[in-house]
Amino acid sequence: MRLLLILFIIASILSAAENDIPEAGLKAEMQGEWTSAVQVYEEIVTSDPTRIDLFLRLSDIYSKLNDYSRANESLQKAIEHNPNNAALYAKQSQILAVNRQPNAALSAIKKAVALEPDNIQYLRSQATIANWNNDYDLAVQSYKTIYAINKDHQVLMQIALSNSWSGHLDIAAKSFEEYLAIHPEEKNAYVHYARTEIWRGNYPQAEKILDTYVKKFGGNDEIRKIRADLYARAEWPDASHELYTPLIDKEPNDYMLNYTRTLALFHDQKPLEAIESLKKVESLQPQSKDSMDLRKFILTKYRSNIEGSGFYSKDNDDIEHTILSLYGHYYINPKTSIFAGTEYDRLRTRPSSTYINIDGSRSSSVTRGGIGVSHRANENLGFDLLLGQEDADYDSTILVRANARIDINDKSTLFLNASHGFYMISPRSVSLGVKRLHSSALLELRPNLSDTVLLQGEYDLFSQNNTRWSGMIAPRHAVVRRESWSMDLGVKAWLFGYDKNLNQGYYDPKLFESYMGTAYLNYRFSQDNELFMMAGFGIIKDDTLGSYRPGGNIDLIGTIGIYQDWQLQARTGYMNNQRDVWNDDFYDIYYVGLSILRRF
Repeated sequence: MRLLLILFIIASILSAAENDIPEAGLKAEMQGEWTSAVQVYEEIVTSDPTRIDLFLRLSDIYSKLNDYSRANESLQKAIEHNPNNAALYAKQSQILAVNRQPNAALSAIKKAVALEPDNIQYLRSQATIANWNNDYDLAVQSYKTIYAINKDHQVLMQIALSNSWSGHLDIAAKSFEEYLAIHPEEKNAYVHYARTEIWRGNYPQAEKILDTYVKKFGGNDEIRKIRADLYARAEWPDASHELYTPLIDKEPNDYMLNYTRTLALFHDQKPLEAIESLKKVESLQPQSKDSMDLRKFILTKYRSNIEGSGFYSKDNDDIEHTILSLYGHYYINPKTSIFAGTEYDRLRTRPSSTYINIDGSRSSSVTRGGIGVSHRANENLGFDLLLGQEDADYDSTILVRANARIDINDKSTLFLNASHGFYMISPRSVSLGVKRLHSSALLELRPNLSDTVLLQGEYDLFSQNNTRWSGMIAPRHAVVRRESWSMDLGVKAWLFGYDKNLNQGYYDPKLFESYMGTAYLNYRFSQDNELFMMAGFGIIKDDTLGSYRPGGNIDLIGTIGIYQDWQLQARTGYMNNQRDVWNDDFYDIYYVGLSILRRF
């Protein structure tokens, strides 16, 4: 310590000798009499404003006194007389940063870099302050310039971090991958890389990175915390609960753990507990964007709403199908809601069609209305039931729609459905009074974070002494997970058949077979707006065909305002089954739909 003091005195004496610093001011500094030193220097610069050296000393003294405003004023006066001195701007940026003026600090350091664009110290400062200002593009550009100058591979880590913070997740993931190829033993890189993959929805890759970390370095609480967050976002709440529970007991005010718990409770179908956990998250970081986004994600599902929708389809048999509906949904609490609505459903065809009404008219219509209740009994069972009436031109029947969701565990969910009403296929089927009692079971299996398998069975009883069965299996695999889009590829086998082939206005083969390759593409324009596409292409066959024929379909769904008060959803689709390749014997249908939902 004594040596440092001696060196400081010597340096001050030499500086004084070189720059003619007043002895009284220097003596006051050495004795710690800062106010006296300021008085000496201020008197001199008032009469001689070209004394940049004294402005710098004044800036240093004011900084020691925590008077950063005056420290900046002194530097600004020095800059006025020496506007091309990069060091002055760099020093000013430091003073402004300490005084918590990020925008001004960034402006100052940018001027320093403009004067000395290859100064690595200035470039690092610019990157740091740019990150502080959320100007991640500038931060990345600064680090890239540093890397171009000295090829410091550690800079790749900073580039990756800045891109990750800025939301440029695809670039960040690639940068982390490149960095780890050079530095495979860098622990922190794996941690940040895994978080980046989680944020862009690439859950399979994030799990692989965490597994690699544990294999190389062993597990720890930080890795368990990140893995819990991964499983909560991937809708594996049980696995997430198991990981975060012991951690949150030790750190009850950890923001990330509370965030994870809220997500896990939501996906575990525990709305009351999730909302209570959300309050804790907001108390920890009330102004955080993450907290506000989480609030939207959790609460939007439980907002009362009114939805109006329209649907129109037409096939090559010239059967036009139009549905107009209006429904209202009122949440008594997050676990229970009531809903009611009405629909107008019309089928119309050409006069010469074999699907016209039995009285020779071209169209049949049905109006229906009902009231229902939806309830979440516990984390394993939820159900809804709608009861009402359907009125056709010549007949009426009861309307029943019942659904149940059984969450077996993280990796399997069973959906059950039953309904009763008119079979809305053609004007003829309605005029004949054909009614259908429909039942189905859909099992969704998620054996890992990459794969999903759907298994479905259906059975229908018709009022005109006929039955229908259906079976489907559709596995798919996550192929692409990017910051704004994702894609799954899979296959689908679908078979159905009717007990009898009757002339009742609907297609009723003994056996229909469809084998398709499938693609699912989701593009996110923003948090609130997205476009979803489903497509399939393969072969089809029924009992009237001697061989398989090409077939395919495509469906598009665009949604605007997913978490807003108003939501607009538009959909369209097309299906083509080529029954005879050479004679243009085919069946095709297209549809369009639009719905507007208002949340309260």
